Amino acid sequence: MPGQPRYVGQPRHLGAVTLAVALALPAVGAAGTGAPAAAPPKCSAQQLTLSWAGTGTAKRGGTGNQDTAVVRVHNDDRMSCTLMGYPGVTLKAKAGRDTETLRETPRAKPRTVTLGPGKDTTFTIVFLSEKEEPRQAIEPNKVDITLPGISKPVSLEWTWGPVTRQEAATHPGNYVGAVGSPLEP
Repeated sequence: MPGQPRYVGQPRHLGAVTLAVALALPAVGAAGTGAPAAAPPKCSAQQLTLSWAGTGTAKRGGTGNQDTAVVRVHNDDRMSCTLMGYPGVTLKAKAGRDTETLRETPRAKPRTVTLGPGKDTTFTIVFLSEKEEPRQAIEPNKVDITLPGISKPVSLEWTWGPVTRQEAATHPGNYVGAVGSPLEP
């Protein structure tokens, strides 16, 4: 064609293909580096230690109010892991047969919590404490806690006194929050 440059020994479309490949190369290299890392695995019972956090409103022996006890979940492992959901919480009396199982509260929505090595997260137990003569109460000496995704419960000593029974209540005053979600009564 007159007025158009002529490419000798090279088809016209090859120039466009070469340009397209040259533009694509940097994008291919960047795509490999921008991929997110795989999420850490779910936590196992062997990785975690439970203890009372020392925060909350609960007092040794009871207060007669609705109180909070905060449980610390510590990752003892050298690898990160994840937890999501509500722990199972059952108060147990000295005889072992008398129990009170706490319900989950919809006010604290579960989210995935990543626990790095040596790091902590918490969850809150809210309960109706009895101080005076307990009438409709359980007098627990321990609490069994089953973390989400873990089948074996861990027992902690319960020192917060008698707890008003709420298992049959429509709107119970005893409940547990999601792991990693702060919760107030």
